[in-house]
Amino acid sequence: MSEGIDIFNEFAVTDDAIYVPYANGTEFLIARSENSKYNSLAARFYKQHKRTLDANNAAAEAKTTEMMIYLYSEAILLGWKGGVKYKGETLAYSKENAKKLLALEGFRDWVATQARDTAAYKLVQEQEAEKN
Repeated sequence: MSEGIDIFNEFAVTDDAIYVPYANGTEFLIARSENSKYNSLAARFYKQHKRTLDANNAAAEAKTTEMMIYLYSEAILLGWKGGVKYKGETLAYSKENAKKLLALEGFRDWVATQARDTAAYKLVQEQEAEKN
């Protein structure tokens, strides 16, 4: 008879952010997508802009992009270390600077991919459990 499987260990993830390596020693502090803060802010933003977001037009698309930049700067991209530049200017982490970077669709997509990697957040949880 098999020992079975612990479903908690298989599927539980942390809301804690982790540093994700990018290039040249630069790392971004990224929280798991759909963490509790993200979900709360998303619900509030949607409620405030429901009419625009529900429309099938350019305004809805623009508002969706605005929403993603806002949500990611508030609840997903939480910091960085290493040299981060934007148009040649070195940027220290701030929510405003995060918004500047997240306005670039390719970067926003990269951050989203990292935030959806639940295995990375599960691994962190397993490493924390091993320490205890």
